Order: sequence, then structure tokens, then C-alpha cells
Amino acid sequence: MSDSSKIREAPASALPSAGRGVVTRSSPSLRGRAAKAAGDAFEAFCEGQHRGAQVLGVLVHWAHNEPKSKVVGGRLIFAKKSGTDFSGVLAEGARALAAEAKSTKGKTLPRKRIEKLQAEQLDAVSKVGGVAYLLVEFRLPHGFCRFAIPWLEVPWWTKRTAESLSLEDIPTKYKILPGECYLARGKAMPVVSGRRRVFARD
Repeated sequence: MSDSSKIREAPASALPSAGRGVVTRSSPSLRGRAAKAAGDAFEAFCEGQHRGAQVLGVLVHWAHNEPKSKVVGGRLIFAKKSGTDFSGVLAEGARALAAEAKSTKGKTLPRKRIEKLQAEQLDAVSKVGGVAYLLVEFRLPHGFCRFAIPWLEVPWWTKRTAESLSLEDIPTKYKILPGECYLARGKAMPVVSGRRRVFARD
């Protein structure tokens, strides 16, 4: 009897299971950690954008509004955020800035990823003459695409009952190019290192 016949005739209980060393797909916990790491990396990129805008004199103040955390039973627990990821004050007209950063795998961002209170803040800042942006990163097999879209101009589309943002629907003028500050289009992006200010090359 051949080895292949033995395998075909073997009962299911005799075959190796995923729990005994055969990995068929990544676990939810691994996928969750990977998504968290990608989100943290994009927020770090956005922090650099706002630091650069402050060096350029576009922003007079900005803050990264991270959720509060506490230790419960030896575990670090994060509270829900009550507003957008970033807020600030623009130098021109002392206008308010609100920006929400989202990183997504693939070419679609579901609108439900933006919490109700975050959307309300973006709406309010926009309607009183401030500047509100959705900063979004699409993680693709060949790299990523990043955009800064004015909140009231986000091209949401509805499939059945759920709204989403598709990469193909975003105007190219909102793409964040390498070495560019989204709040100062056309200007070289400064990189602050210690006390020196180094400007990125075009």
C-alpha cells in the first residue's frame, strides 16, 4: 500500500490538526496586533507631519489626543477616545484644526471606523470655519497610499446600507506626496532632529 493510500484511508482523528502544528491562517490576535502596529506607525507619520507644519509656521500648536489608559488586573486597558486623533491651532486666522487618522488594509475604509464623537468634532470644526481632515492610509501589497482629505469633501459611497471610502474615488490632489506637508502643499517638509532643522529634498 502506498503512502498516499494510507493517508486517504486514515480517519480524520489521525490527521494533524491546526492546533497540533499545522497553521492554515493567521489568528485573529495576530491580525489584530498587525493592524495595531500599522495604525501606530501611521499616527507616528502624522505626528511628523504636524511637527513639520509647526516648524514651517503653519501651526502654532498641535496635540496628539491619545486615549487614556489604566492597569486592571495586570493588563493595560485603553479607554475610548472622545475626539479626533489630532487637534491644533493654525497660524492663519487662529483657526482650529481637527484631524482623524485611519490606516486600512486594502482599498476600502468603512465609515463605521470613525466613531460618532470623532465625526461630530470634524463636522463642528468644519462648520465654524476651522480646518478638518480625514488622514487615511491604504495599505496595499506594493506599499501604501496616503491622503489628507477635507472632511466635508470625503467621497463616501453607500453599498446597501453601509458607507465606505474607496481609494479609486479620491481625487489625486489630496494625495500626500513623499516629502510634502499636507498643511503646506508645495513646501519642502522639514525634519526636526535635535536643535537642527533639516529640510527634505524635493
